[in-house]
Amino acid sequence: MGNKTRFTFAAFLYGFIGASSVLAFLYYTSVIDWPINYGGKPTNAFPSFIVVTIILTILTVTLASLFTFSARAAIYPGKAYILPDSRSTDDKFVIVFDKSMLKGGAEKLNALLLKKVQLKYMKKSYNLKIKRHMIRKKSITALSIAVGILLLGSSCDRTRNDKGYEYFPDMVHSLTYETYAVNPAMADSHAMRLPAENTISREMIPYAYPATIEGRAQAAAELLNPLEATPDNLARGKEMFTVFCQNCHGESGNGDGYLFTSGRFSIKPASLLSEKMLAAPDGDIFHVITAGFNVMGPHGHMIRPADRWKIAMYVKNELQNKTVK
Repeated sequence: MGNKTRFTFAAFLYGFIGASSVLAFLYYTSVIDWPINYGGKPTNAFPSFIVVTIILTILTVTLASLFTFSARAAIYPGKAYILPDSRSTDDKFVIVFDKSMLKGGAEKLNALLLKKVQLKYMKKSYNLKIKRHMIRKKSITALSIAVGILLLGSSCDRTRNDKGYEYFPDMVHSLTYETYAVNPAMADSHAMRLPAENTISREMIPYAYPATIEGRAQAAAELLNPLEATPDNLARGKEMFTVFCQNCHGESGNGDGYLFTSGRFSIKPASLLSEKMLAAPDGDIFHVITAGFNVMGPHGHMIRPADRWKIAMYVKNELQNKTVK
């Protein structure tokens, strides 16, 4: 005896719009505006933000559905309540039927109500102009102004040293000791500890060549790539080059990476296609990746030795071969 609601379809549409908007914003921030692909983190890391996507989608559905229902039902702050009959009270209520939607006519419904339900039936024309003002518009306006002034005043900070109130501070401030914090449990009160003498980390192989010109030349002369240039090794080398090298040296290796072309880095990185690098062996590239050179910092602690050799292999067999051809 009525039309099927389309509210569920509207809620689904709001969810689709909310999720699409969040994903588009994440794509813009992580790929277009600041496409940093460094340390193994891909630029388009949507799975890393799946919780944020879900929460914002739910928030969009909730707020949009609330506004839709309020608009459809004509509910808004300050609206006066309309009573179909002035005799309705807390223990008595009025049921209003639309005669145009009744099948069989109003008389049939009247007879059914009088026969089946213990109701006092009253047939009359209702005056919908009888209104009962519970909350007046002026009161809501005054209350909104007062709340706005209160929020504005509480948000001011002249010293700029107060971060304000924190919700769930235990999720913001770790209960463990920070790296440079004072630790009373230690004799020297230092939280950061040095490794035990004459020990190295598990799976760490000490690198014997220093980050100097002499060390680079020695490494280039003595180090040989132990891996073969197979398709799998070249594919892995390209992947690692994209993650760790491309932002500085560029996709083709000529030093026009995004960090330089965007102006975020003022010094142009070295070209891997220069005559010097074309003549350099794999060991030279392996050494520079491991120990760094000039303004380039060492990456040995971030990239495994096998992957460093695969990067050198990719540079020599793919990037530089394209230049020679």
